[in-house]
Parts: sequence; C-alpha cells; structure tokens
Amino acid sequence: MAAVLTQSGSNEVDTQARIGGEEFIILVPEADTEVMQRVASSIIEAMRKISFVSCSDALNPTCRVGYAVIGDEDATWVGLLARADAAMYRAKELGRDRVVAA
Repeated sequence: MAAVLTQSGSNEVDTQARIGGEEFIILVPEADTEVMQRVASSIIEAMRKISFVSCSDALNPTCRVGYAVIGDEDATWVGLLARADAAMYRAKELGRDRVVAA
C-alpha cells in the first residue's frame, strides 16, 4: 500500500495521504465517532462545491467516505485500515455522497 502525502490536514495533527487510485486516507488522532462523522460530512460538503466544465457539460464529483475509529480489536494499523476500507466499499455500494462507519 503506497502513500503519497497531500497538503496538511485540517489541523496540526491530521495527516492526509493517497493510498491508491482515487482512495485517500486521513488520520485524525484522538478522534471519536462524533468527530469523524463531522470530518466525513465536511469532506462531502466540500466535494459538492466543486464543479468542472468539460465540452460545455458541468461535471460534479461525488465521494464516498468510510471511516473507522480505533478500538480494542485493532492490534495493528493494518486492521484499522482494513475496517475503514470495508466501510468505504460499503459506502460505494450505497451510492453517491455517503458516509459509513466501520
């Protein structure tokens, strides 16, 4: 899993990275489910404000967000990322502009 860092996060401790294709990861230390729900919702709202024009057609990107909050079952980062990834794929199944918690 390769990661390419993007610009800094929404505060001093957040880290954003591209992990492949159009998949990105944002690490938000010490965040609980409520904080992550707000972060995910703000990402979707920001994406809704983006519009591209191509051949006189407006293109409006959408996104799906899956997140996981670290829990007792997460012995490694790999497990945490796997749960977040599964949540993201569930969001993709549900349709545009979705947020799913692991």
